[in-house]
Amino acid sequence: MLIMKCLLPACLLLALAGCAQNNQHSDSYVHAKVDSIVGVRMEEINRQAMEDLDQRMSIEVQQKADSILAARQAARRGPDSTAAAKTR
Repeated sequence: MLIMKCLLPACLLLALAGCAQNNQHSDSYVHAKVDSIVGVRMEEINRQAMEDLDQRMSIEVQQKADSILAARQAARRGPDSTAAAKTR
């Protein structure tokens, strides 16, 4: 039992010292690791953003086009119809 009380803390200290030396990475290694992780995530974010853009464009472009066409038709009809179109 006495051996366990002395041996266990010594082993823990050696293990922690060994881990501390292995965890010191160079700056270039850390930057490379971060770049690889961020690169993969950025591709996913860009893909999702493009999908969202396509969905929104199909909805919003049609509304804007209808609005522009209505404004042009109202302009062709004359100034009186423009006021009537705005009150709708």
